[in-house]
Amino acid sequence: MRLVVAAGLAVALLVATRAPAFEGEDTFSYSVGGSIAYDNNLLRLPDGVTPAAAGAGNRPRGTWFGNAFARVAMDAPVSRQRFQGYFQGNAYRYAQYSYLNWQGVDFGGNWLWEASNRWNGTLTYDYTRFLTGFADFRALVQNLRTVQIARGTAEYWLHPRWRLTGGYTGTFITNSDPVVATTNLNTNAFGLGFKFLSTQQNYVVFGARYTAGSYPNREQPTIIGDTEFTQYDAGIDFSWGFGGKSELVGNLAYTQRDFPHIPQRDFSGPTGNIRFNWRATGVSGLSAVLIRQIGAVEDVTANYILSTVARIEPYWLVAPKLRIAASYEYQLRDYRGEPGVAIGLVQQREDRYNFVGLNASWTPTRNWQIGLGIVYSNRHSTLPNFNFNDVTTTASAQFTF
Repeated sequence: MRLVVAAGLAVALLVATRAPAFEGEDTFSYSVGGSIAYDNNLLRLPDGVTPAAAGAGNRPRGTWFGNAFARVAMDAPVSRQRFQGYFQGNAYRYAQYSYLNWQGVDFGGNWLWEASNRWNGTLTYDYTRFLTGFADFRALVQNLRTVQIARGTAEYWLHPRWRLTGGYTGTFITNSDPVVATTNLNTNAFGLGFKFLSTQQNYVVFGARYTAGSYPNREQPTIIGDTEFTQYDAGIDFSWGFGGKSELVGNLAYTQRDFPHIPQRDFSGPTGNIRFNWRATGVSGLSAVLIRQIGAVEDVTANYILSTVARIEPYWLVAPKLRIAASYEYQLRDYRGEPGVAIGLVQQREDRYNFVGLNASWTPTRNWQIGLGIVYSNRHSTLPNFNFNDVTTTASAQFTF
């Protein structure tokens, strides 16, 4: 909590000594806020199983928890360049699970650059830290995951409608718990493509990407996991609007992932992430998402997870300052690549998730945002003792100035 207080004092100091705006615009924005929630099955345990039976001690299945944050953000145009950045202090506290308490910072920056009339691109860096989800790692110990992402992109204007594009993305994931730290991952991805840009600023990118992944905490491959992988993706990225009321955004690709020492865990097949946004009227609409992707998460039952996700979220502006949204999400997670499955030593794991949510957001003034939400989730797994049901209710408030 001291970290958030310090961040709050820093925000107050920045307000008191507010820097002049760049080129006639507000340069800095400041936010403070937090939330309080009740989760009736924090560890995602099966019905009838107590935390004590799972090894978490004599605690209730449900608990209250809350978080507080303070954030400062910058957006500064300078001639043809634009510089953006943010810094946020976070603190989380759990009523009956104090060993999960944590605090940390998120920060990052973005440079939208231009050089002459034909070159433009971005340079970005983001640092985030969070507690790992309890559905995948039962919270018997605290595991804080740190994700660092560095990106660089460039576009060269070949023609009013065509551009040559390229980029690099480095992702570096570490875990605080020594057991989970064997899944620490570094990836370096390089992409190249051609971008078609319409007169309405819709676009399609035809390209390919190469990714090299390594697990730095593994000195040699085992039956559980390899030390590295390579991945190749070929496909399209797109953003296309239709008549001003709907748009289609996402990517489609054919993906191949190869493991040098455990080839039986190789993967090849179509992947994608597609979002459809529809503004039915001035006060209502919906968004729908379809995802098929492979993850790099590993455990003793899989070298990767093939996830298929379908989500729909309709919304309604009940009043100019009150928005209500409902959501339903279905996930199918196929844990692939375990050699023991083929000879019957290990059962192939497959999990099916359902999430049903309802939330409301109210902005009584331009500075305040109040939220209230409830989410019901469940999992049905082919492995015993992995099913669960959970309800989480959250209230939040944020003040921006």
